[in-house]
Amino acid sequence: MLKEQSNFEVRAFDPHVEAEMVEKDMEKAVQGADLVLILTDHNEFKEMDWDKFKGMSNLQVFDTKNVVSNVDEDVAYINFGNLHQYTKKEQILV
Repeated sequence: MLKEQSNFEVRAFDPHVEAEMVEKDMEKAVQGADLVLILTDHNEFKEMDWDKFKGMSNLQVFDTKNVVSNVDEDVAYINFGNLHQYTKKEQILV
């Protein structure tokens, strides 16, 4: 939806998904990015290799699964808990 309804460039990295829009190399996927969204709790995202993020324009990470355990001090890290656990009655205000 972001690709179709906005001017955002959207790239994805997921070592478990084979699809045209999914980049195989994390460093390439985040190159020049302003924001990384973590939308899955794969083991690969628990212990991040922050050196792979040096090519980002803005080192910001929004973790929607509460999965990252080692946050680098140079990262603008937002941990919103596990969004999947919220019910329809609860509202998330940002």
